[in-house]
Amino acid sequence: MRKLLLLLLLAGPAAFAQENKPKEETKHKSDPNAPYTKYKELPAFEAIYMNGKDTFNTFNIPAGKPSLIIYFSPDCDHCKKMLDEMLPQFDKLKNVNVYMMTFMPPIALQVFNRGYHLENYEAIKFIGQDFKFFFPTYYGVSSVPDIVLYDKRKKFVKLWPDVATMDEILAEVKKVD
Repeated sequence: MRKLLLLLLLAGPAAFAQENKPKEETKHKSDPNAPYTKYKELPAFEAIYMNGKDTFNTFNIPAGKPSLIIYFSPDCDHCKKMLDEMLPQFDKLKNVNVYMMTFMPPIALQVFNRGYHLENYEAIKFIGQDFKFFFPTYYGVSSVPDIVLYDKRKKFVKLWPDVATMDEILAEVKKVD
C-alpha cells in the first residue's frame, strides 16, 4: 500500500503536466457559436466595482465613444505582461472608454491595483468583478486575457481572445473612431 501511495505521489504531477507546444497551438480561441457572434449590440450585464459594494451595468455605457472591455485576472502573468506593455501608452486611448473586469473578487482587485493604480488612467471608467461570470459565457472564452472592442454606437467590432498589443487595438479603434 505504501509503495502504491508513493507511486501515485510521484507520478501524479507528471500526469497533469502540459507538454510544450508552439505558441500558435497554445493561443486560446473563442467559441465560434458564442452569443456575441449573433448579437452585435453591447450586452447589458452587471459587475461589482472594485470597492465590493456598488454595482455597474454595461447598459449604462454611453454611446459616442468606442468602448474597450478588458477581461483579465489579477494573478495572470500574461495579463500582467500585457498591461505592463499597454499602460504606458494608455494616453493614446483618450477617445475610448475602457472597462476592466475580472472574475476574481474585489479584494483581489484591490491588492492588484496597489501596483497598477488603474484609477489614475483617464480612459479607464470601470474596474470590477464580473460576479455572474457573464463575460466568458457570452464571448465563449475559457482563459484570460480577452479584449472586446465596440464602436461608438455600441456595435461589436472585434474580440481578441488572447493577448493583444496596443498597436493592434489602436489600429482597430482608428477604423471605428
